[in-house]
Amino acid sequence: MPISGMEVSYIWVVILKIHAVTSIALHGITLYCCVTLAIIRWSALAQSRNSLFQPSTSWLA
Repeated sequence: MPISGMEVSYIWVVILKIHAVTSIALHGITLYCCVTLAIIRWSALAQSRNSLFQPSTSWLA
């Protein structure tokens, strides 16, 4: 049904739907990646015996 004389073709509706679904999916994937990275960082910092966090190796770069 045209709104105020404007007609929208079917292809634009399909493109808009694909764009919306893709944007929502990528946003969700990004959120899961951020949470996963935070968990990895938290677990790495919790390990005090990790050799990367020792003073002798942290100053060498």
